[in-house]
Amino acid sequence: MYYEAEQWEEAFRIVRIKGTLREAAVLALEWAVALGPEVGCKLLVRNGMLDDCITLACEKELVL
Repeated sequence: MYYEAEQWEEAFRIVRIKGTLREAAVLALEWAVALGPEVGCKLLVRNGMLDDCITLACEKELVL
């Protein structure tokens, strides 16, 4: 629901509480990509998700 409405903060808060670490990393990566490289990187660092998202991006072979 929050994801479709692009209410990223609420979606991320819920997935951190109810979801797995991988689900949180997927959502955080999508949020970071939507924000752009500089702001997205700061977001991932602030939420402690940078390493998890780098690993996820490498696994999926994403080109950002």
